[in-house]
Amino acid sequence: MNALVFNRSDCARALARLDAYVDGELGEGKRRLMETHLLSCQRCSAELQRLQTLQEQLRQGLAVSLPGQEADLFWQNVERKIQEAKVQRWWMSDRIRELFRSHPRLLWGSAGVLGAIVLMFAADLVLRPSPPPPAPLALTGASMMTVVESVEGGPNSSVVLLSTPDQPIKIIWVLEREKS
Repeated sequence: MNALVFNRSDCARALARLDAYVDGELGEGKRRLMETHLLSCQRCSAELQRLQTLQEQLRQGLAVSLPGQEADLFWQNVERKIQEAKVQRWWMSDRIRELFRSHPRLLWGSAGVLGAIVLMFAADLVLRPSPPPPAPLALTGASMMTVVESVEGGPNSSVVLLSTPDQPIKIIWVLEREKS
């Protein structure tokens, strides 16, 4: 007979499906694989036993019987709490929805106002004049002369400082050489 060897991933898969196995929700093939694994794995078998014990304890603890009138009162209170939770959770959207259903003119009027606002914003974007482009620097005869003020260099880069005599502008170029 061949010995079955299971690794941790088999146990992880089995433990993930253990609830479905206990509840009888696994298909035939997965159920057979689970049973084969449980026969050879003490850890997973112990977890199965723990789940079955817990399930039995819950069934015994939930078996509560109330007299007819108290049972009716209990279920009425449950229904009331459910309805209160729904109303508290969605109270505003339900009221707005009902308002628009009962007053269709209000719905169409609101849609018209919203459409007009969107149209105004779109028209503003389309019809707004664009700003003029920035004026280019006027370079004429004497100001076209560029003066190199300094050149400093290191092992991998150079810095060049340029300026024009007629305009208050200085240009700094940083030139980097590729490393070989």
